[in-house]
Order: sequence, then structure tokens, then C-alpha cells
Amino acid sequence: MESVGDVLKRQPSRFQYQDLVQQIVKDPDVAAFIQKESLSQEELNRSISKFNQYITERDKFLRGDTDYIARGYKPILVMNHGYADVSYEETPELIAAEKEAAIKNRLKLINLPASLKKASLAQVDLDDLGRLPVFEKLLAFVEQYPAIRKGLYLYGDFGVGKSFMVAALAHDLSKTWCFINSPPLSELCHRCQKCHW
Repeated sequence: MESVGDVLKRQPSRFQYQDLVQQIVKDPDVAAFIQKESLSQEELNRSISKFNQYITERDKFLRGDTDYIARGYKPILVMNHGYADVSYEETPELIAAEKEAAIKNRLKLINLPASLKKASLAQVDLDDLGRLPVFEKLLAFVEQYPAIRKGLYLYGDFGVGKSFMVAALAHDLSKTWCFINSPPLSELCHRCQKCHW
């Protein structure tokens, strides 16, 4: 068993603690926070451990450490009833990923390849001039939806891009509207057979 004296020798002395405190308060982010919040000496003393936690977490975040547990969230300093505290805010990357996941979850393409879930009107190849009038109608449809009361019917030869353009239309509409469902082709044919044109 170690003696108390040996344990105390390994512990940082008061002098080393004061050096650590000076290092912490000189950190640019911490110094800016102290100045912005006009912290009193008492508030500063109560906040030292949180400042140290912030610096540790911020450095892990900036390095992209594998042991950083709050992936997608950036540490920030906030005031919490008389002392500084560490909070976390979403990064722009996380917000974009969540937005794309929400779009993907809202979009249900039936009888179309899953690769078309990411199709967008911005990706439509306009090298074929025959697609331009259809593309313009699709853009107008997206801009006017839901005020527009007409549907779109695409037809053409095999392999001209009808499925891609419909999937792109659905994807672009799903960015702002909740659910886009494409009924199976057999159901559409059945509905058309019931119509008397």
C-alpha cells in the first residue's frame, strides 16, 4: 500500500493547478466567452472544469477523434445559472444529412430501381433536345405545386428517360411536401380501363 505522501507527490500542486487555469482562460474561445458573458471571478472559478471539458471536447471534434461520442454535434459554451457549461449544436453536415434522410424516407418509388431515389431534376441530361419541353413542364409543375390542378402523363419509347424524370420529379417534390407515392403500373392500367374516354 502506498503512503499518503507518495500519492500527494503525484498530484498536481497548487502552483501547477494555477498554471493550468491560466492556460484554460487564455484559450481564444474561452477568453472570448468570458469577455462576452462578463463573468465575475466567482463565476469564472465555478466554470474552470467546464472550460477544460469544452477545450477537450472541441479538440476531439476538430481532430475528428474516433472516441468523440457526439458525432454530428459541435461543442459550444453556454451560461447555466451562474457558471459556464458545455452544450452541443448540430453541425451543418448533420443538418444536411438529416434533411436528405427525411426526403429519402418520404419518397416511396414502387416498381422503380432504388438508385432513382436520389434522382433530381438538376441531374436530367438535356443533351437530347427532345427532353427539353418535358423538362420545362416538370420544372413548372414543381414550382406551381400544389396550386396546379393538372397531372402529368409521360410517354415515349423505351430508354428515353421517363422513369428517371418521374423519379426526379417525385424527389424534388418530396423536398417540400410530405408523401409522394407512385401506384404500381398495373393499378394505373386498371384505373384507366375503368375510364370511358
